[in-house]
Amino acid sequence: MAYANMAANKAADFGKSSVDIEGRAGGSLAEAGISPAKKRQDNKPKTVVFACDENYAPYLPVVLQSLIDHSSAAYGYEIVIMDCCADPQSEIFDEMRHNLQEMLTGKSNFSLKYIKLRAALEQNAFLRKNEPALKRYGYGTYARVFIPDLLADCEKALYLDIDHIILADIAALFALPLGDRLIAAVPDVNVAALRLQADSRRKQLVEQKLGLLPDNYYIVASPMLFNIQACRKFGFTEKILALLAQDYKLPFPDQDAINAVCKGQIFYLPQKWGRVNARNFAGLCDIIRKGGNSQQIATVLGDWRADSTDIAVIHYVTTPKPWGGVGPDYSGLWWHYATKTANGVALLFSLLFPLVAPGARGYFVKTYKLFGLPVLTIKTFPEKIYYQLGKFSFVKKIYGKENCYIYVFGIKIFTIHKKPAWES
Repeated sequence: MAYANMAANKAADFGKSSVDIEGRAGGSLAEAGISPAKKRQDNKPKTVVFACDENYAPYLPVVLQSLIDHSSAAYGYEIVIMDCCADPQSEIFDEMRHNLQEMLTGKSNFSLKYIKLRAALEQNAFLRKNEPALKRYGYGTYARVFIPDLLADCEKALYLDIDHIILADIAALFALPLGDRLIAAVPDVNVAALRLQADSRRKQLVEQKLGLLPDNYYIVASPMLFNIQACRKFGFTEKILALLAQDYKLPFPDQDAINAVCKGQIFYLPQKWGRVNARNFAGLCDIIRKGGNSQQIATVLGDWRADSTDIAVIHYVTTPKPWGGVGPDYSGLWWHYATKTANGVALLFSLLFPLVAPGARGYFVKTYKLFGLPVLTIKTFPEKIYYQLGKFSFVKKIYGKENCYIYVFGIKIFTIHKKPAWES
């Protein structure tokens, strides 16, 4: 039985939940110097949604920087961050909040809002009832699924993964005539290639279990533009959750479920809006040359090849991610925007010296000598840098709150604490 039919049978069990929308540490953004996004030229703010936890917090400012650089003063942009942290007091996440605060200060056409996703999910009756089947997925899995419910007042909302770089104004997507279609997304070029191969397991899952017909493209779940009211009327969230509650091992749980439930009701975007940094470029081109039994699927591959220079969004789907190495295609472009952010130096340092990445064990030591005698010693720990110049020491935390400790002859003299703006 196709997943979509199973989803319809269980959708009635779904229970609505109240939504907890607030800043992690309180305080309004207007008070912090960021004005709400304004309507300009009779246009509503363009709502852009990210889901983020402790693991991805250091990298969210990079994609946001690229979005800002390609935004237009003619539009307002509402940035919504879904807080998926397991630790509600995560220092790394708070550091990201501070960086985003600084990035948007003075930009009157940008606003920033946080949604505590974990709190919303824990209040949901359907998730509590089906916890044995659903607990194997992390909170981030449900971020896209709950967008129509959490942003019920919006007309459209654009979801973006953090492993993106934006190279065009995303406002153009909000002008698309979606009609009654639920979402707009980019067909997955890799799955399209696999569907041209008769013995592909992915082809079997997509067409047999997910129920996609030859003219139904399998889409990537980011970037994904939501037609909010159409999704709510359709029961998007309920049907996705019902499908995920089934005891199946989906390789890409939320993405597979979205494809199964929304097939036939998707607006397909050109490859330029989700250019993947595919390493198997030669292999994909070979499949295109050989052709296949589906002209429409072959068209997706041709579109991907044609859009190699006209790019609006880059999606870093391969590993390592650009922040973990310089191998992936377009990694230099990612670092271009990373160096423009407040934590760009820390990101580069983490790449060069992996031991100092958050959560890593051990530390890195570097000693500088003059005439063979040690003059300056630098010890880098996961959360701080320790400088020692002769008998004088200086310690600065590089993750979390901006605390600086001054030592003289091994004795802490005083501490400098710069309070984050959102705690003011």
